[in-house]
Amino acid sequence: MATSKLVDDKDGDLCCSICLDLFKEPVMLECGHHFCKSCIDEVWNSAKTPACPECREECPAKKYTVNRLLSKLVEKARRVQQSEKAETRHQEQKDHSIHETQQCLEHNEVLKLFCQEDKSPMCVVCMVSTKHTGHSFLPLQEAVSLFQGKLKEASSLLELKVKYTIKVHNQQEQYISDLQNETLHMDQHITSQFAKLHQFLQDREKNLIQQLKEETAGIIKKMKENLRDIKNRSNAIQKGISNMQSAIQQEDPVNFLRGLRNVNKIYMNPPKEENLPKAVLGSCDKTREMYNDFISHNWNEWKSNMRPEPLTRSMQCTTYWQ
Repeated sequence: MATSKLVDDKDGDLCCSICLDLFKEPVMLECGHHFCKSCIDEVWNSAKTPACPECREECPAKKYTVNRLLSKLVEKARRVQQSEKAETRHQEQKDHSIHETQQCLEHNEVLKLFCQEDKSPMCVVCMVSTKHTGHSFLPLQEAVSLFQGKLKEASSLLELKVKYTIKVHNQQEQYISDLQNETLHMDQHITSQFAKLHQFLQDREKNLIQQLKEETAGIIKKMKENLRDIKNRSNAIQKGISNMQSAIQQEDPVNFLRGLRNVNKIYMNPPKEENLPKAVLGSCDKTREMYNDFISHNWNEWKSNMRPEPLTRSMQCTTYWQ
């Protein structure tokens, strides 16, 4: 603000007394006065006896010194001046644009009403025209308040859905981690048990481990696909929230109401309940069954040296959303 004030004052310390504008390459004479380099050169070239235009002290040697500090201050003031001019132009353009959007294109009247059938702002002439016979109208600001309330309600519901999907997302990640840990434990168990057997058991051991890995890979693949679906659903809901928040923040009531037609109707009147993703559990039951059957029935002579792998994980999960 101080710089702007100096810029506006043509007699200020940042202005040349010859051209009455901001200094350009400011120089200081021996008497202490400042001028633009080009201005003082022009004055001295046309004068019989070079002198200071301010105090009239003669300068026969035409000596002056470049003032770099003053040059930096002038440059800063010039940038502030340009910024203020640009801001003024932007505000003028914005005011002009708002004025145009608030006028009826057909009747050049101020848009003060909202037609509930046509879902569009109208002027008072539109209301009495035959095109809108039998239509119901609301004051513009009342319509804005009405639809803002609906958008806020829909946004709140979507925020609850986001919280749910985040919870399910974290649950699914935990299930995947649990399954991977279980697989690692089961792998180690099978390996340690079959190490007690002789060579003819090694082929069976390798077959079971391969079966375990293939079964685990298939289950994890399905679980990760479900995880991607959860992420996609969460992103879609968040995008809907962003769109509604942008609409709510629209300052111009006409643009706000015109933009309503771009908002998906499902967000304006969302169902109270809908199917949402849920976490999927996985377990290597097939491999465990084959292994336990092998230990319990086919190799009774080795039962004293081997032990089945117990099923200890909980299979319970949430299957609905409230």
